[in-house]
Amino acid sequence: MEKLIVIGILMVFFGAVFALIHFNYRREMRDRAQRLPTLDDQIDVLTRAGLTISPGLGRDDFLAWGPEHSYAHDPWRLILLTLACRTEQPEGRPFSPRAALLDTTAAVDTKELARVTGHTTQATTLDAALADCAAHVSEGSGLYTLENGTDLAVFVLPDQGAAQINARYPGLLERV
Repeated sequence: MEKLIVIGILMVFFGAVFALIHFNYRREMRDRAQRLPTLDDQIDVLTRAGLTISPGLGRDDFLAWGPEHSYAHDPWRLILLTLACRTEQPEGRPFSPRAALLDTTAAVDTKELARVTGHTTQATTLDAALADCAAHVSEGSGLYTLENGTDLAVFVLPDQGAAQINARYPGLLERV
């Protein structure tokens, strides 16, 4: 009988410990989901998704475009638009070799599209140029866009990487 009492006490003790651990884990996951991603979090996720930063550029170059809290205030959208821009220094090179920012009110920038997709298009309209370039992106990757007023950010991403981004911000990127 004494053994059953000891076993019962141990089961209650371990049950209470398990319940406490489970409760704290769920609370931590809920808090983490509600926390806005930091600039470093966003850079890390986008790098793992295949949207790398150009060599020689880093975190400080993002801060030259805006304060760190602005990236947390408008997560994912702002950093994606920044990655599509060209830096002011040095030499106006792109933030990411896999992204470009196109002005939709100007003539089609075939040079920027060719830089990102590796395909030179002869199309004269933006929609036709995007479709032509999308058809020439390597298998397992896609051409994705993000609209921002009169600008259009264009990205070449592995399909799995685009899915990772869309999991964090559904509907942000649109596949061409």
